[in-house]
Amino acid sequence: MNTVLPLRRSPLALALALLATLGLAAPATAQNAPGAAAPASAPASAPAEGVRPTLFGPLTAAQQLLGEQRHAEALARLQEADAVPDPSPYEAFVTERLRLAAALGVPDLTQAERAMQRLAGLGRTPPAEQAQFAQALLGAHYRAKNYPRAAAWARQLRQDAAASPAMRAQAQQLLPQALYLAQDYAGAAAELLAERQAAEAAGQVPAEDRLRLLASSQAQRKDLPGYLAAMEGLVRHHPSKAHWSELIGRITAGEDFAERLLLDALRLKAVVNGGLDEADDLLTLAEMAQQAGQSIEARRWVQLGYASGRFGSGAQAATQGRLRDAVQRSAADDEATLRKGPAAREAVALASWGQSYIAAGQVERGLAMMEEALAKGGLKRAEDLRLRLGAAYAQAGRTDAALRHLQAVQGGDGTAALARLWLLHLKQPLPAR
Repeated sequence: MNTVLPLRRSPLALALALLATLGLAAPATAQNAPGAAAPASAPASAPAEGVRPTLFGPLTAAQQLLGEQRHAEALARLQEADAVPDPSPYEAFVTERLRLAAALGVPDLTQAERAMQRLAGLGRTPPAEQAQFAQALLGAHYRAKNYPRAAAWARQLRQDAAASPAMRAQAQQLLPQALYLAQDYAGAAAELLAERQAAEAAGQVPAEDRLRLLASSQAQRKDLPGYLAAMEGLVRHHPSKAHWSELIGRITAGEDFAERLLLDALRLKAVVNGGLDEADDLLTLAEMAQQAGQSIEARRWVQLGYASGRFGSGAQAATQGRLRDAVQRSAADDEATLRKGPAAREAVALASWGQSYIAAGQVERGLAMMEEALAKGGLKRAEDLRLRLGAAYAQAGRTDAALRHLQAVQGGDGTAALARLWLLHLKQPLPAR
């Protein structure tokens, strides 16, 4: 589920060009001593000072090598400059700017960070340029797969008042990705959760790739509630068969999920995905409906399996054929009973026959019988019936009645979890976990 976006290289190219453009003053002479004005062509970021002859040669050579993208050779020439004692503040400024550009180009990120720190200490670089250099270091560390350092620079750049909105946006984009790739899943999840909450509070739709990364982060740290919450965000904002199937599958795989509710889970999956694509799902659904006494429903799933070509061939063909014969016989018997009207009026029978009426197309009669069963009380599993009644109302387009029942479903065996998914399908607010 991991979704990590590639990093564009343009910020580094911009920073290298900026760093390498110094407009060095000529060597200091009697008329051009340290502190004298630099040529008018020098950029504003380079103070109007000169360098000594012993430094001018290696510094100009390093600048020329940078222009030719010979970064390692430029670093070597700067080592010659390092041998000159007692550099002036301006000489140190020029040297470290060139060193930062050369080190980024190699890349030698240890040297680049040292140069950045020295430049910051000199106080001669405009804040906007410092932000560009920080952006370049962020990108260089990310490309070098040094994700902890990339995350550190992303945090710094995100808080930098001199950074442009685009720079801060890129830092925010890369920070959770760097944390995830650094295996700091808790940090990544915290960043992505804050993003999601901010987007939803602003009435915006959280990006799908960010919700996917959030779900993956929560899964990696084995935070099941957090993972399910992220998956709920995906099916709410970016519904797809894949997202719904993953969420339903994760809930049904839980240790506390009652096996009897797999029938209800597959019914839900068929609704939200517009059908079931897997023959195994269709077969399981038909078998469980038959076992639950819902032969008319089971027959419908078997017929769909054959009509779609999913049944009738392969290793399960014989099993599918036997099931087809069984459901045809029992469904015919049930339809005969429905025409006469079932005699039993206890709650369990009413609940079961109500579902059969709905499967047979007599929706209102079936809903009424299920409501009567719930009102009678005394059911061993009243929450199962409440869940199924809410689902039936939802499929009948009776949203208000569906919400009344679904929002009231309780139970830690999977009933409340499935009711929550029905509410998601109806795009309704969810009860707190």
